[in-house]
Amino acid sequence: MVQLLTRLKVADSSGARIVKCIKVLGPYKKKTAHIGDRVVVVLKNVDPKKKKVSKGAIRRALVVRSGQRFSRAPGIFIKFGENACVIINRKNVPVTNRLKGPILRETCLRYPGLGSIATYIL
Repeated sequence: MVQLLTRLKVADSSGARIVKCIKVLGPYKKKTAHIGDRVVVVLKNVDPKKKKVSKGAIRRALVVRSGQRFSRAPGIFIKFGENACVIINRKNVPVTNRLKGPILRETCLRYPGLGSIATYIL
């Protein structure tokens, strides 16, 4: 579960390492985001060698891993040890061409651009 001011790791190769959630996007006033939801983030820690992003920039991101358990089928739950996101653009396409770590199958079905560049799909 991701809420306001939650710090997330970045699971792509854009150069950002740590981001902070400043808004949860949704059709109504959502207070928390789960796996597959979009958030607005500010970049806190950035690799200076990469030129794609800069520190303090405000971007959109997609939550791909969460510490809150995710229910898949009756009796099956998936839980990650960290909160992680992928930086996306306005068309919900990832900014980079490589993702690090596992991505859930449900997220790849909802956002087709993720499935083609993910290294591991659960």
